[in-house]
Amino acid sequence: MKQYSTPDQTAKLIELGFEKPKSISGYCQRGPYEYDAETNTKMVVYDDTQYPIYAYSIGELIEMLPEFSCIYDLTNMQEMKRCWYVGHVSTLNVSADELIDALYNMVIKLKEEGVI
Repeated sequence: MKQYSTPDQTAKLIELGFEKPKSISGYCQRGPYEYDAETNTKMVVYDDTQYPIYAYSIGELIEMLPEFSCIYDLTNMQEMKRCWYVGHVSTLNVSADELIDALYNMVIKLKEEGVI
């Protein structure tokens, strides 16, 4: 399960005026590099903790939702596929395979409708 927004999703939410994310989804990869003779490539040996990658977490997106919002975890038993639904009392509903994507879609939709 994905736990953080993508760089594009993060940029869109910041562009819409939301507070910048506080969560760190990882770190920029930096050298030193090791050469892998088998694949003929350089491989990153460690992450540089001086350069964090900020992204919205599931919790941060849930906090953006107004009261009377709900989150459902539904599984299609025929396909054994999980799907997340996020709804709001204003009859707005969205769904996605990943919870973070469903939350992102709902925040965008609520912003467009002027609810938040």
